[in-house]
Amino acid sequence: FKQNPKPNLYIRELPVNVHTKFIENNKGILLDLLNVVLPSESINEEFTTTRDFEKRFGLKFNQSQIRVRVLDKHISNKHLSGLTDLVITEEEFCGLQIPFEKVFIFENKTNFSNLMNFLTLPQIENTIGIFGSGFSVSKLKNALWLADKEIFYWGDIDTHGLKILSQIRGYFSKTKSIMMDFETLNTFKDDWDRGEPIHESSLPNLNSDEQELFQFVRADNLNTIRLEQEKISQEYVLKQIAKLYETG
Repeated sequence: FKQNPKPNLYIRELPVNVHTKFIENNKGILLDLLNVVLPSESINEEFTTTRDFEKRFGLKFNQSQIRVRVLDKHISNKHLSGLTDLVITEEEFCGLQIPFEKVFIFENKTNFSNLMNFLTLPQIENTIGIFGSGFSVSKLKNALWLADKEIFYWGDIDTHGLKILSQIRGYFSKTKSIMMDFETLNTFKDDWDRGEPIHESSLPNLNSDEQELFQFVRADNLNTIRLEQEKISQEYVLKQIAKLYETG
């Protein structure tokens, strides 16, 4: 590491005479040692823990992946050889250059129904869909090109879904919510489930209507409410999406 600072190799590629898993199994000790022996310019001080060992010392790492659907066939044919459903690394996503105007971000739990909502998005001009990862939407924040797009977030109507909306707005302040309102909640009242409690009593980036909705579903934090995405009918979804394009 002294001779080759920030080597930009995977751990198992490093030309060192140890077992391939030696570094992986001893990150804690090696982190402490390298912190002492390496000059500051060889260390990324933004990362401090063994979980971020690779990022701290300039190594390659297994990046999280982001799933994207290109909903405009013309764009996919012209720029992506007709590909419409892509899974790419976070780094590749941050460098994405496709001409479009609107972005739909879907909440992702390990739930096939949420995936089906994502997969059944209709063809829409100048639009892509992103299958998010719950609170891991933080991996989108470095995609600075998103700031110039019209972003719509659709998550569960519950404490966590609204918290994720607030989180995304912290990165992209103009993000709009879709189907996260009292109209949608009351339309599917028979499908309400019990939600999860949350420490926060208010969320910083919600507008007044969303804040009121948050207080309603949060209730007394013991009897919270959840309306999951997959409980909303496809007919209703398509109508709400169509309204967006009628008005804007």
